[in-house]
Amino acid sequence: MKIYDGRDEKGALVYFEVPNHFLSRIAACKLVAAIPGANVTFRQRPFTVFGEEVFCRFELGGKSFELWEPFGDNSRFHVAAIPLTACAELETVHKVFEVHRPVIGVLPWVVLAAGIGFSTYSALASRCFLACK
Repeated sequence: MKIYDGRDEKGALVYFEVPNHFLSRIAACKLVAAIPGANVTFRQRPFTVFGEEVFCRFELGGKSFELWEPFGDNSRFHVAAIPLTACAELETVHKVFEVHRPVIGVLPWVVLAAGIGFSTYSALASRCFLACK
């Protein structure tokens, strides 16, 4: 996965951002929860309003971290320690996101549905309904 690093003047990693095109908030939180030793302390409830920026808080190695989406609607998720500082645990989280390969299982169906169009889908559905009577 493409990762955008945020480094301090010494070159140490202090935050990073990951694109969320194929990574949902829920999937990002699950990815963090799968890190050995990580303890998720807050995760956004399903079906909540998407205006909230912070959607996951977790602890790893005694440090606190947040996953958030700037402005609540952005193309990237921001991952950082709270308070903002460089640490070895952030490097661990960075590696987990770096090797993650998102599952793009829904995308082909969305493209297919867009290609078929709603009217074609409706015609097929009505034929099936009439045939089943």
